[in-house]
Amino acid sequence: MKTIRSNPLGFGIHSPYVYHLVTRVLFGKHDPLRNKVLLSFPINSQRRRELRTIVRLTDHFRPERIIFSGKEEETLLLRTFFPEIPVLSSLPEETGAGNVREMIISASPAAFPEDIPAYGEEACWILRNCGNFEMKRLFDKLRLSKDVPLTIEVKNTAIIVFSWKFRKQDYVVKRFHCF
Repeated sequence: MKTIRSNPLGFGIHSPYVYHLVTRVLFGKHDPLRNKVLLSFPINSQRRRELRTIVRLTDHFRPERIIFSGKEEETLLLRTFFPEIPVLSSLPEETGAGNVREMIISASPAAFPEDIPAYGEEACWILRNCGNFEMKRLFDKLRLSKDVPLTIEVKNTAIIVFSWKFRKQDYVVKRFHCF
């Protein structure tokens, strides 16, 4: 499958779902109240932008659980914004991945299942720090897999969407991509 290059305005994206995801969720207007809370956390601006994206994706997908491998203040932030969603630090042994509508977020390949689960529900993985060799290798493996229907690469972050609704699609979104 050919990778489709786009920008935050959605040029070149033909899927209505992905167009909405890119233009409204990833690069849409910020929620002023959540932005105020984000600004109160002692993190640098790059981390803040990344967390804003994670919060927006969590709002969009509304998972039953979040598996988050990150700093304690980031976990606290997710629990503050989404008190109804359990935020776990690793996959539970008894259920594993693929059994519920979930979101896995990490900058380490160890947080993700080795085998790609067959999700019955829509699920999302967010691979942070894809500039890291191991994370880039994991992302390339997922992007090339026929079991992964949708991948979106934005800067050093990769978003993997599992859903039976989609055919194989791969996107690279660059902030200032001109045709």
